Amino acid sequence: HSTANIRTFALFFTKRGVKELSLNQRIHMGRIIKKSLGGHFLTLPGYEDTYQFFPQHGDGAIEFQKAKDIFERPVEGEMLFRKKLSISIVRLGDVKTYQEKIKSALPESKVYEGKNLPGFEKYQSEDEMPHAYIAGPDTGFNEDISLISYSLMAGFFGLTQEERQEWLARYMSKPNKDDRLKLLREIHESALREALLVPLFSGPY
Repeated sequence: HSTANIRTFALFFTKRGVKELSLNQRIHMGRIIKKSLGGHFLTLPGYEDTYQFFPQHGDGAIEFQKAKDIFERPVEGEMLFRKKLSISIVRLGDVKTYQEKIKSALPESKVYEGKNLPGFEKYQSEDEMPHAYIAGPDTGFNEDISLISYSLMAGFFGLTQEERQEWLARYMSKPNKDDRLKLLREIHESALREALLVPLFSGPY
C-alpha cells in the first residue's frame, strides 16, 4: 500500500555545515548527492524527482519552475571537496545504499547512520555534529500545524531557536489561511535559496 508522495527526502545542512561550507559548496554538494542517489531511487516505483520540500500541489509549495530555477542556478566554479564531510542518514532504513552511492560520488565523506535528527541531539561540541544529514520527513499535503512546528524545531528551515519561536507565534497569530501560507512559502523559498536544504526526491510512505 503506498500513498501519494507526501514524504520528501532531502539533504539538510546543520549549523556546522552552514558555518563551514559556503553557499556555493552547499549547492554543489546537494547536486552531487541528488545525482548519485537519484540514479538509484528514481528507478524504483513510487519515487519522483522534486525540487522543493513541500509536495508540488500542497500547501506551502512554491511554483515548480521557481523551485527548479533555484536548484539549477549557476554556481561559481566547480567545488572540489578537500574537506572530510560528515553526513548522517536518519531513519531511512536502507543506510547501506545511501552510503555506497554517496561514497562513490564523494569518496572523502564519512556517511553513517544517525540515531536522531541533529536538531534534537545534544552535542558536546559542534565538531561532533555532521555537516549535513539526509532524512525523509512527512511533509503533509494540507496545512498541518504540528508538522510545520516539528519541521521548524528540527531546524529544517534554519533559523535560531528564538527566530523559530517568533516565526511560529507570527504564523499562529494569523487567522487567515492565505496569510499563513504566504509566511510558510517565504520561509520555504528562503531555505531553498540559502541551500539550507536540498530536496532529493519524493516517495510514498
